[in-house]
Amino acid sequence: DLLKKGTEAYTAERFGAAISSWEKVLSLDPHNQEAKQYLDQAKTRVGQSVQEHIAKGEQAYGRDDMDTAFSEWNTALALDPQNADVAAKLAKVGKVQQVAARRKLANAAFKRGDIPTALAELDGALALNPRDSQSLKLRNKILSAQKADLSGVLGKARASLKAGRLSAARREVERAYEMSPGNKEVGDLRLTVNKRIDDSIGRNMVDGREAVRSGNRGAAEKYFQAVLALDATNQEAANQVKSLTGKESTV
Repeated sequence: DLLKKGTEAYTAERFGAAISSWEKVLSLDPHNQEAKQYLDQAKTRVGQSVQEHIAKGEQAYGRDDMDTAFSEWNTALALDPQNADVAAKLAKVGKVQQVAARRKLANAAFKRGDIPTALAELDGALALNPRDSQSLKLRNKILSAQKADLSGVLGKARASLKAGRLSAARREVERAYEMSPGNKEVGDLRLTVNKRIDDSIGRNMVDGREAVRSGNRGAAEKYFQAVLALDATNQEAANQVKSLTGKESTV
């Protein structure tokens, strides 16, 4: 019968099922003292169990064991679904877990040299918890490393530009741009490098056309190949090389 089912459930620590069975007994027989006694006992035991799980969850949370904290508080909420305090604790753990997950992704991205992704993940973590000390510490570490790396890359770009190695200068400045898209120093140098490249392409095109007109095919090819080294999509230069050599440019 229902009374017996409730007792069996209680013995198996299925308190919710036990309470449900005894409440059904009382709905049929409101004066059943045995069911009342069992029901009171079960509710007391549930309350004790809820507090035990809450305490264990708090201990786990204190040592940053979020998985255990979540498990304990989730069990407490299953026993007492109306417990708003436990629901709030679960929400807090969920946020902490999200912050930790994003921080882990940021650290992995930083280790493989993907600084933009690392900073994006940390921005997400700090949006959830602006005071997360570990995320703030990692962000400062990444920004410091980025500043040092950026300085080195910009130095290489300037050296290449000064030596007239325009392709190398462009590679380095584009790398700097990927590292810090909003950096004014990077943006200014990028404009300078691109202007030098455009000027060089323009000069070589003029000199190449002049060399073709004067019959200096060797010089003409050299000028047009220089253009293609800076702009492989320049169709006029590619056509000129093919016309001069009888084959496609290998640049």
